[in-house]
Amino acid sequence: MLKRILSVLAGLAIAFLIIMLNEKVVMKINPIPVGIDINDTEAIKLNLKTFPLSFFMLLLVGYAIASFAAGIVSSLVSGRENVQPALIAGGILTVGGIVNMILIPHPWWFMILNVLIYIPFAYRGFMIVKKKVSIDK
Repeated sequence: MLKRILSVLAGLAIAFLIIMLNEKVVMKINPIPVGIDINDTEAIKLNLKTFPLSFFMLLLVGYAIASFAAGIVSSLVSGRENVQPALIAGGILTVGGIVNMILIPHPWWFMILNVLIYIPFAYRGFMIVKKKVSIDK
């Protein structure tokens, strides 16, 4: 049980690291419009419509990569044969995405894709690890 909990935490840790790094890169590629304070949630809400499509697409790519990595890491730490840690990590990331969408409303298409992205990519990370294990045997 402790190993599963630690595997989920390890997966989430790598996912959060990737998400933070991705958001920094996205903001370098697509700087926030002049005059908007990134720490001012209300200003972000009011000006989100001015952000380019590439801003949102790159965020989604980062979320997918983070979830995939969480699936890989949680599967490796848990013992490689159990899908539960990867799915739990994906589920927690989904909840985090939903909370983010509630706090800062995004375009409708982004919200839908954001909610749908985490669990399948975490599962795919598990499948990559599982496939490698079956090849090694």
